[in-house]
Amino acid sequence: LTTNGTGLATGNYIIQPGDTSADLDVIDIPPSFPATVVDSSGYGLLTNLPADNIGSLKNIVIDSTPPTFESFETTKADGLYGAGVAIDITATMSESIRARSSMDITLNTGAVVRLVTATAGTTMSGTYTVSETDSSVDDLTVASYSTIVIRDDAGNSIATTSLPVFPNNLGDDRALQIDTDPPTITSISAPDGLYSEGDTITITAQLSEVIEAGKNIELTLDTGDVITFTTDGTDIASADYVVDAGDNSAGLEVTDAAPSGTVTDEAGNLFLPSLPNSSNLNDTSNIVVDTIAPTVLSIVPNTTSLNASQTATLTITLSEDSTDFDVADLAENTSGQFTSFSGSAGSYTVEFTPGADFEGTALISVTTASFTDLAGNSFAAGS
Repeated sequence: LTTNGTGLATGNYIIQPGDTSADLDVIDIPPSFPATVVDSSGYGLLTNLPADNIGSLKNIVIDSTPPTFESFETTKADGLYGAGVAIDITATMSESIRARSSMDITLNTGAVVRLVTATAGTTMSGTYTVSETDSSVDDLTVASYSTIVIRDDAGNSIATTSLPVFPNNLGDDRALQIDTDPPTITSISAPDGLYSEGDTITITAQLSEVIEAGKNIELTLDTGDVITFTTDGTDIASADYVVDAGDNSAGLEVTDAAPSGTVTDEAGNLFLPSLPNSSNLNDTSNIVVDTIAPTVLSIVPNTTSLNASQTATLTITLSEDSTDFDVADLAENTSGQFTSFSGSAGSYTVEFTPGADFEGTALISVTTASFTDLAGNSFAAGS
């Protein structure tokens, strides 16, 4: 303070970082101060404080402490949430801040949400609406934030971007799972085998996540058949494919997948009708569907005429492999005999000796239903 010779002394108080007072007041006059202040008669200033101190005359609050974030919270219940869901977020400050303060928070989904204060107070609020492009996370939380303008009533700006310590961040006291990934089929499988008409093949689809129970997904097979999976509230679905007459496939596969009606996961994301790369039915399983009856393509003799006691070698070719074709399946009209039968799969040879007194054209045939192919289809017509 500096005297001006009129009974007044004035000075400036410059607030320093860390200074604080709920009601500014003079609490002491240093002992050295009175010796330098004397009146015209030479008497020094008394050191007792006057009754009319600053605190009794004025209402002055000193606040040099910047506000900080104490917590991020939401009233949204724990659960699984998908695109379009609105989640309220509130930031609580260490002290009251001015109206129209604002900040941007970045969530661990990648979304940026602006929080504002409409009126002066200790909270800032905003709404996070889940977008289809947001990353899926198991526990929603605030990853970082940037302040636009935040000042307390004294004008101190927020001075740190540190997140609130545990357990005061959004994910510390809430379990909000964000799921924006559409459910898909990740693999399709069935037991290996060779199947014919009437056989049942149980086909199983592995889903990327749980789909609501009672939903239908239609799969089209390369045989042209369509089978329907009905979900049971798990991430696996199965359906039976019954082989019909005319169904054939050298390597059964699924050619299309489509929802029947609305099919969603637990977060409400719609099923994505796509087929799995490298995990389709023909990738994971070895399934042949064969409903075609085998035929005899040819019976070729090594000669076209025989004299008494002569023998012809017959070469028999089937349309496909067989495991039960044998000499008993052959018939002839000369009362002769077949010998030296050999061969496998779809190619055989046999020696034919006609009856001793036979003259005319020998007819060689295969009896109906005498053999089957590998899938169990029976030979249907004589040859």
